[in-house]
Amino acid sequence: MASSSKLHIDDDTDSSISDNESLDITVERKIAGGFNFTQEYDFLNLLCDNEKLVASCVNTIGKDGIGSPEKEATEMDMPDSDEEGIGVDFAVHNPMTKWSLMKPTEKEIYESPEQLRFALINYAVANGYPLRFTRCDKKRIQVKCGKGEDGKTCPFVLWASWMGRERSFQIKKMVEKHICVRIFDFGSICARHIYANFRKANSGEQLRKLFWLAAKSTVEVQFMEHMNAINALSVEAYKHLMARDPKSWCRAFFASGRACDAIENGMSESFNSVIDDAKKKPIITMLEEIRLYIMQRSYTMSMLHKKWEGDICPSVVNKLSKLKRRLRYWNVFPSGGNAYEVRSGFEGYKVDLEGEYCTCRSWELRGYPCVHASAALYSLHVSPETKVSYYFAKSKFIEANQDNILPLNGRNVDLRNSGYTEAEISNVFNEHEEGGDDSMEDDEEGIGETQPLIIVHRRRPSERIINNKLKKRLDGPGRDSETPLDIN
Repeated sequence: MASSSKLHIDDDTDSSISDNESLDITVERKIAGGFNFTQEYDFLNLLCDNEKLVASCVNTIGKDGIGSPEKEATEMDMPDSDEEGIGVDFAVHNPMTKWSLMKPTEKEIYESPEQLRFALINYAVANGYPLRFTRCDKKRIQVKCGKGEDGKTCPFVLWASWMGRERSFQIKKMVEKHICVRIFDFGSICARHIYANFRKANSGEQLRKLFWLAAKSTVEVQFMEHMNAINALSVEAYKHLMARDPKSWCRAFFASGRACDAIENGMSESFNSVIDDAKKKPIITMLEEIRLYIMQRSYTMSMLHKKWEGDICPSVVNKLSKLKRRLRYWNVFPSGGNAYEVRSGFEGYKVDLEGEYCTCRSWELRGYPCVHASAALYSLHVSPETKVSYYFAKSKFIEANQDNILPLNGRNVDLRNSGYTEAEISNVFNEHEEGGDDSMEDDEEGIGETQPLIIVHRRRPSERIINNKLKKRLDGPGRDSETPLDIN
């Protein structure tokens, strides 16, 4: 009987990693369909010259590379000439490659140090590598990586210099291996990135299942059981995972009280996929695209709660309803007060309803009762929804989405962005004020008499009048016809 029930009692084992996907990701995917808001604005879609783009990126970084060069860094013992490569065809870098797919290789040829530097920056950003330029000038480039887990130095290193017999910049030596990984908030590492590197050398369905079981373990005993099973299949796979600091990608080592047990960075990755097209555009266009998207998304999220039937986030309500299917496998034994022991076969957990605590740690990590706590609550005829964290309350959701981004005027309304210079606009204003002379002339008969003071209030000309005068006076021969003029 115990063996048959054991197939159902592991409430912490999700069927797939996508179960942790939040409500925000779904909303982002719905909004992302019509994301190209600025495609109608010509001045926001001007193409950047590649050379200027590279030069601007290089100037932003600095002539000495990313960060200050380390004076104590020793150069690799590499020759500046390529005499040993005479007659050999080397790979040539393609600058039209998508920025996220740029990857340097040994002996690859570049046009200049600036082109290699730009490719390395894209390579570091796309993969989350903390690269630093220890040597960066017009003749040579040396790049190293930052720290890995437990303070270990990442072995990645790159050395490049000019070729001796042709005007090309070449990567002379490169150690491609990385032991560093992308780190996110709370000091956790995305488990998807861990597994992506893990399966390159340790493929197989059994290892895949054991990895995710180990990552989703909420107590250290469960984690070690799954890791021992991996060790029995492959010692190298076990060493690979233990070298990645399990405290950063396993739930068993996560801190409690955050109402979040996500082991992947799905929300950030989803947002990055939404703005992927905007990131390819010039800086002003990119910022406009992101601003308009966030403005629309903020509005959508602020209206979302109106469809909720209760006071709890619907995703949490759905998860609690799924736990009801497993309640029949657990027996509740009251101990006194608000303490209970919940058992199924040889497995047992202590539940404290007053302290909202279960020894499986799922309640503390997720923010809503686990299957053991739900069983204890139902034995008292109490709904588990009453013990859900306030982070998932409707009022908290409204508070988090009450702010919005204010809309902005386009250049058809803003005169300063209409394409005219300050001097041209000033001249039209001055001419409009000088057009009607309301000054009074002294009458000979009225000399010596006190004349009443008449104050004339002149109405400021409307922007339509200004635009019309600018059109008549300035849009004639000699003015650049390509400058647009928007008139309401």
